[in-house]
Amino acid sequence: MRRLLVLLCAAFALMAAPASAQQDALPVEVELSAGFEGLFVPGRPVPVRAGLSSESLAAGQLSLSTQMGPIEVIDFEVTGGGTEEHWALLDAPLQDNTPITAAVDVEGRGSGNESAGVRWDRNALLIGVVEGSPFAVEPPRDVRTRILDQELTFAALAPGLLDLGPLALAALDAVAVSEQDLDALPDDHVDAILGWLSAGGTLYVDAAPGPVSSLPEGMHPTDGFARAGAGRVVAADG
Repeated sequence: MRRLLVLLCAAFALMAAPASAQQDALPVEVELSAGFEGLFVPGRPVPVRAGLSSESLAAGQLSLSTQMGPIEVIDFEVTGGGTEEHWALLDAPLQDNTPITAAVDVEGRGSGNESAGVRWDRNALLIGVVEGSPFAVEPPRDVRTRILDQELTFAALAPGLLDLGPLALAALDAVAVSEQDLDALPDDHVDAILGWLSAGGTLYVDAAPGPVSSLPEGMHPTDGFARAGAGRVVAADG
């Protein structure tokens, strides 16, 4: 009888082990990116994006940090087979190629981590384009012809990035949009671009000189150009 009980216990343990191991694993994959196409400008805030995915339901904490200290700790929950993304703004002095790390903790156990570096290219001009806009492939003619002696780097302005507000765009030299891009954006995302513009940005609008429906009165490039606070609006007429 004792031998039978031992055999039954062993068989039960073998059947239960795969389920237990699967439950303990709960892997969460992390995809990390920072800056604009990996570029940053010294003295300007750096946007950081962490994408999380898992084949199982997983909840825990996402910690973003640099070697100088923590950036932000975010609670998350990923449904089985789902993905989600989190954005943060690093507003601290960075050096060239400073690594930024995302670490995931699920129920007190490390589950995944990823690092990304940012670099400074003094010869690059950073141009923001609305995510999904055709400008990501074919920028307005005025942008291409006015800046011939610089390397242009086009970076998508994702919704999560624009949620961070005007400071998240501070490293950009310009933003290129169409009237359709502006009209399709929610008000808070337009406000983020206008806040960045008024602080000294340059907004290229792919339109002929004249009124632009989503821009406030006084910012319409009726003569092909308009002042907007410390910034300017240019009718690119692409």
